[in-house]
Amino acid sequence: MALQDLLERLSGGGVQLAESGSVEPASRDPRRTGVAFSMKFGTVALHLLLDHRACDRLLPVSAPVPALVSRHSALAPSTVTLQAHVALGDIALQVIGGLRPGDVLRTQVPLDATLQLRVADGAAVADAQLAVIDGYKAVRLTQTLN
Repeated sequence: MALQDLLERLSGGGVQLAESGSVEPASRDPRRTGVAFSMKFGTVALHLLLDHRACDRLLPVSAPVPALVSRHSALAPSTVTLQAHVALGDIALQVIGGLRPGDVLRTQVPLDATLQLRVADGAAVADAQLAVIDGYKAVRLTQTLN
């Protein structure tokens, strides 16, 4: 117990906390007492009773904790890296080793095939299709994944 350790360090080992039952039950009434404990100095017992007002003065109650905000409000300013993954099929390892800039790999996957949008840790968040909007590469969501 932290209080026992503190008392031992302060007194050089000559102080012990008494059993909680040694404090009169009426003195431990929660309506009247904030803290109640006993200490023994050899054969002398000291009963310490602090009412709630003394406890509040010694250790003031901190300011109220602000209410939690919605998940949307908490996460709104955050950003994540989003990656698009499209399955291109199988290719021989020998072909991969010989690839050079400008080589073209023809696949059996249609241009409008579904691809998966994933966050950086690999979790899939949506299915999508490739698109072009105002001359920029884009993806059109076809399904969100939860």
